[in-house]
Amino acid sequence: MHEPAIRINQLGYRLEDVKTAFLALPPDTAPASVDFEVIVLEGPPGKFPSPIALTGASSAFRPDPATGMAVARIDIGALDIPGLYRIRTKTGLQSPPFRIAANPYAAARDAMRKALYFMRCGCALEPAHASIWTHGACHTAKACLHTDPSVQLDVSGGWHDAGDYGRYVGPGCNAVAELLLAFEFFPEALSGTVNIPESGNGVPDLLNECRYELEFLLKMQDSASGGLYHKVATLQFPGYIMPEDDGEPLFINHISATASGGFAACLAAAAVAFRPYVAAFADRMLSAARKAWAWLEANPSVPGFRNPPDVHSGEYGDETDTDERFWAAVELYAATGEEAFHQAAIRLGTMPELDRTSLGWADIGGMGTIRYLLLPEAKRDPALSQCLEAVFFAEADRLAAVAATDGFGTTLRPEDYIWGSAMLLMNHAVHLIAADRFRPGNGYRQAAAQNLHSLFGANAMGLSLVTGVGTYPVLNPHYRPSVADGIAHAVPGLVSGGPNAGRQDPPSQHGIPDGTAPALCLIDDIESYATNEVTIYWNAPAVFVAAAFSC
Repeated sequence: MHEPAIRINQLGYRLEDVKTAFLALPPDTAPASVDFEVIVLEGPPGKFPSPIALTGASSAFRPDPATGMAVARIDIGALDIPGLYRIRTKTGLQSPPFRIAANPYAAARDAMRKALYFMRCGCALEPAHASIWTHGACHTAKACLHTDPSVQLDVSGGWHDAGDYGRYVGPGCNAVAELLLAFEFFPEALSGTVNIPESGNGVPDLLNECRYELEFLLKMQDSASGGLYHKVATLQFPGYIMPEDDGEPLFINHISATASGGFAACLAAAAVAFRPYVAAFADRMLSAARKAWAWLEANPSVPGFRNPPDVHSGEYGDETDTDERFWAAVELYAATGEEAFHQAAIRLGTMPELDRTSLGWADIGGMGTIRYLLLPEAKRDPALSQCLEAVFFAEADRLAAVAATDGFGTTLRPEDYIWGSAMLLMNHAVHLIAADRFRPGNGYRQAAAQNLHSLFGANAMGLSLVTGVGTYPVLNPHYRPSVADGIAHAVPGLVSGGPNAGRQDPPSQHGIPDGTAPALCLIDDIESYATNEVTIYWNAPAVFVAAAFSC
């Protein structure tokens, strides 16, 4: 794996942004600082009297616990002329080329949201929309209820969740909800087309793509009770085959509270988002969200989901459903204005076990907090609002403080390099961007920007964590079509899971030495599901953050 000595956002920087590169060296070889120069590779004629646009000295090298390296910062903020550049030291170390431009992230933003189209299940991906990454219709057969195989249901459609072909309600709701929030915050950045079959139908393509998943989620609702089946998948993970070749029987697993709560929240939010475009679909979703809420009310205490003994697909077990219930109550209140939902939100929002800030598929109370704080002050309960604000901004301040001391300027501490650290990186940025919307300043937006820079290569490995994006992107994601299709390049725009000190798969256990610093625990190997898998709910927050910086 190539590791450029000077790490940088390989796409570049906006004209007005803080621009920082990083020089990382083994601690025993690092000097006090280094002199550098910025070389002009392309630029407006007559703007530069020489090929050297900027010279200077780095900051002092400092130890960085997350990487085990000595890291110095290179300030290139004075670069404010559009062009293509490269940083070089007097000793010959250099960065990848990078651009200074008004909007350097638009193409990556669109690739990351177009990647969701490539995760579609149940339909053929045709060359007109999929280019070379085509495949046939898949998983169209009816699925059996695991608890009663004589019952067969059509649950076709939706997105494949990750590197496998399972489809899971909770993660799907998480991904859709973050995409809808991104569209609410940054409609101008997400209103364009990305060449999907629905393009040009009068509905923004981001909503079109979300609808493909939402139609599947509606099929996963039990028509009798209103509860949501947790997932549909084969009993075992498939081999490295194309999705249309996966002919094993599909099984629908039992209803869960976390799936039902996430569905009620997501569908209520989607009803609001779609109402200006497709009112009948919005009505259908709000009705379904109400039915899911009724199931939650009728089932106040249910055990967390666990795979039955013969089921070995992704479990997505979650013992705590207070966060999903809180989020659902808030979204239903926002969608309807009904006081019953508000009172439920107040009751759930003050429960001591509630995580009020997280945005992931398991702990998602932060989505409820953001939605509640977006409500007009007159519609909020003062005590609940004060409680949520205190916790939300305390977490934003903590993240900004971590970014101020981390060697690469990110919000990740050494202990945060877990399975899906890229999700944390992006969800932290979503949190900070929302905090900046509520209270501009305080360094929130800059900390969020640095997380985006890290995703695109300004990290310890000098690796862009997005396929097809940057000079040195991940090349071998754990994603079955990338192996089975025989195409040299992976689908562009897929976000890798990122460094994971847990190393829970054989390639990372064998290929990453014991004692490796947490931020270096990634191996670009198709078998490394613990460090290099892709998922819809890692792409979703990355789309949000890229949209925030490409308006």
